[in-house]
Amino acid sequence: RNSYKTEQNKRAYLSEAERLAVWTRTKTKQLDWQLDTHTTWARAAWTAGIPEKAREVLLNTEKRFKNKISLADIYHILGKMEEADFSYEKAIEYFDKALAEKDLKTPFRNKILFLKAWNLRNLKRYDEAIQNFLALKETASDNFELSKTRFWLAKTQSQIGQIDEANKIYKELIADDPLGFYGMVAHRELSLNLPPLMAPSKETPTLDQQPDKPLINALIAVEERELLEAYLTEKIQNLQVSNPSADSFSLYLKPLASAGLYLPIFNQFSSISQ
Repeated sequence: RNSYKTEQNKRAYLSEAERLAVWTRTKTKQLDWQLDTHTTWARAAWTAGIPEKAREVLLNTEKRFKNKISLADIYHILGKMEEADFSYEKAIEYFDKALAEKDLKTPFRNKILFLKAWNLRNLKRYDEAIQNFLALKETASDNFELSKTRFWLAKTQSQIGQIDEANKIYKELIADDPLGFYGMVAHRELSLNLPPLMAPSKETPTLDQQPDKPLINALIAVEERELLEAYLTEKIQNLQVSNPSADSFSLYLKPLASAGLYLPIFNQFSSISQ
């Protein structure tokens, strides 16, 4: 099964995933194995661009295993599918179902809590999102997860006018890890300069020499596309004031391309040419 996936042969992988799911259903009584192969089949269908098949598999699997084994993973995938379709209310319903399942391991529960909070944000139900971020803040299992939760808690607080509370969290993030990912993003939220990583050069710098390279690479790595676009757009707009060379612009246009943000690139070209 894994060899098909590695070769990116999605249709063959889907066929193999279905065959294995049917085999486990008819040849074994191990419910956890059956559930795993069926969720893998559903994920393969979704990845192959057949969401209706993925939903069919997941909903049939839910009926087959209800009250027999935890269905949290089923509800997690269904929630993600609804989120992808911008059906945020339905996504939250599925995430609530996942959270209601018994014996959830803390990392997985935290993942669902964050997804629920994120979809509440999408619906502009900021007060409810804040409550979920606060709950997640108490159970975050590692420093990165805690920093991510605190940042988005602060971001959400600022959106309902709780500026002092948000700024306090941003300052804590900077104090705890000034050069970490969310520590650096917090600098931007407070309109603070990043701490210098090298002496300034009189020559036109490359991206490797840019003080904000770690921040840009981190934003790309964790797919924080909204923050990346806002940060790079601001940098380009600031450059326009100083009448820089084309090389200077390319330092911030290239990361946009790396993240697949092509529309902002065209927008920036338009503004530069004016």
